[in-house]
Amino acid sequence: MSSASGFPKQKKQQSHNGFEKWILDNRNFNPYLFFLLLCLLKAGTIFLQEDLLGYRADFFVDISGIGDPQASAMMSLMWSIKIGLGYFSIPFYYLMKFSVVGLVLWLGSFGFGYRIGYRFLFKLAMVAQLAFFIPDFFKILYFGIFSPQYGMEEFNAFQPLSMMSLIDVEESSAMMINLAEWLSLAQVFYMYLLAVGIRLKYDRTLKQALSLVSASYVPASLFWIFFYSIVFA
Repeated sequence: MSSASGFPKQKKQQSHNGFEKWILDNRNFNPYLFFLLLCLLKAGTIFLQEDLLGYRADFFVDISGIGDPQASAMMSLMWSIKIGLGYFSIPFYYLMKFSVVGLVLWLGSFGFGYRIGYRFLFKLAMVAQLAFFIPDFFKILYFGIFSPQYGMEEFNAFQPLSMMSLIDVEESSAMMINLAEWLSLAQVFYMYLLAVGIRLKYDRTLKQALSLVSASYVPASLFWIFFYSIVFA
């Protein structure tokens, strides 16, 4: 027998661990405020990684040495506009990503005979995005505190918690690099958060929720990696 949500009824309610109980206690949050905080957090990590610790600011030093002051000023202006557009595009990037992830999970749920609300999946993708800040913080801490002496190649190639350390970036194809970057513990934690959200909302087992996420999100992600590597390489 099925419930109104499309799931078969459970004989007994699923038990929750401490992490899941914490999520349940904080599930009634303001999605608009959370989205704003998420964008600000992303902008902060980009500033720390690219402008403070990274080598993007060195471009301004290099162009200041150009003999033609007018050309130097024009290049500086264009570079500043490019950086500004990067920050400005953060909310649009997140809106597109959460919409696509929500749509992929929503379509995948039909294959399992589930009826899951798209709005819920959009909010779930937004919350799970926090998983990808973990490697960003690791990188900031590593180069900001533990290894302050580094080169540009070392900084750009350092992708904590991913498979990037197991491949030779210079000898690898764009597809292999993108795939190695995608295969990370942060990605695993992201999928886990998606599954936990579905489990708690619809009282499913973690195995059932993970099956849904794996069967829908993983193939879609691999297709995107293949497409992006071919078209934008």
